[in-house]
Amino acid sequence: MSSPPWDYIAKLVCIGDSGCGKSSLTIRLCEGRFSPHHDVTIGVEFGSRIEILPSTLRHG
Repeated sequence: MSSPPWDYIAKLVCIGDSGCGKSSLTIRLCEGRFSPHHDVTIGVEFGSRIEILPSTLRHG
């Protein structure tokens, strides 16, 4: 059996009241930008981000 193409994977779910900033947080995390004004999300919004980590990690 071959190993998966990633070392770690994290899945996040962001829930909350309307207007609390869920979409802004998702855009900031996934795209690295912040926009104080954007279209209202109706339904569901998905995002993804791939981060390449250095091959050598040091633990303190």
